[in-house]
Amino acid sequence: MGGDSADAGGLLIGLLLAVALVGGIAAVVDRVAAHFAETAIATRLQAGTGVTTAPDVTITGWPFLTQLVAHDLGEVDVSSTDYRTGQVTIARIELQLHDAWRSGTDVTARRVTGTATIDLAELQRMAGGAVTLTGGADGLHVAATVAGHKVTGTATIAVSGTQLHLVPRITSPAKTVLPAIDIPVPALPWGVTVTGVTVTRTGVVLAATASNVDLQKR
Repeated sequence: MGGDSADAGGLLIGLLLAVALVGGIAAVVDRVAAHFAETAIATRLQAGTGVTTAPDVTITGWPFLTQLVAHDLGEVDVSSTDYRTGQVTIARIELQLHDAWRSGTDVTARRVTGTATIDLAELQRMAGGAVTLTGGADGLHVAATVAGHKVTGTATIAVSGTQLHLVPRITSPAKTVLPAIDIPVPALPWGVTVTGVTVTRTGVVLAATASNVDLQKR
């Protein structure tokens, strides 16, 4: 009786180890396949956006191979640094491709959301030299020289159509008014539309979205 129990226990342990081994091998194979797909997609996206280096691509969800068979990648995360668009350099762009559909290495997405970060030096260049911009805990600060006198204050910035609308609010000396500055919204890949802007200590972050995107087109 004791021997039978020991044999059964040993058989169970062996079976569990075999299952774990097979599961581990499957996980490795799945991850390797996902890596090759991510690399292929990154290469195609690089060609579609014209960036000098391939973006980082991560296919979320597991297992990947079931997504591969279904041609439905669910969500794909794409990020790139120093993205050049026109005369503007975006410090970092991060996009999430929702309901992504794969055919070979071509990818389309039903919806794209994401952010584009513009650092303060680039925002200053885009705004011109009428004001000096700095970041603070309470938002965007401005300084300028008016009739030989230094004026300082804060500024609000919002998306208005195809412009970033920057409005200085001078607090010292009081009642000084500076004109608003309109900055063209930089073009993002795949026709992604900028919908909002958030000020940080180091620049601004643009929120963006798009629908039914062909990721092979710029």
